Amino acid sequence: MLHPELELLLEIQDLQTLRRDIAGEEYAAAGIPVSVDAVAERLSERIAEREAQLSPRTKARYERIAQRRERVVAPVLHGVCYGCFVQVATSKGHDKERNSELRVCESCGRFIYYTD
Repeated sequence: MLHPELELLLEIQDLQTLRRDIAGEEYAAAGIPVSVDAVAERLSERIAEREAQLSPRTKARYERIAQRRERVVAPVLHGVCYGCFVQVATSKGHDKERNSELRVCESCGRFIYYTD
């Protein structure tokens, strides 16, 4: 079970990636008949809606990370943060409900979630 704010952060990250991608050359070359500006505006609205649901503390950390990094949330695979590729402290990765708490990587500061 994912922490509710972690779910929001992952959704925000996905929406931001989509907004970035639709402005790219691949979408233009594919000839998709859509107004990029209109879609980008709608995605921005959805991002703002999700950001408004974050607690003030989480939103402040999210904004600090987003200023420096494209990805705010990173998975942890086999004990390694895939944001900075540094080993995460093992004491944090073994509890059964480890994704039910909002956690951050001690090295890069990104929000993290465990996949294994």
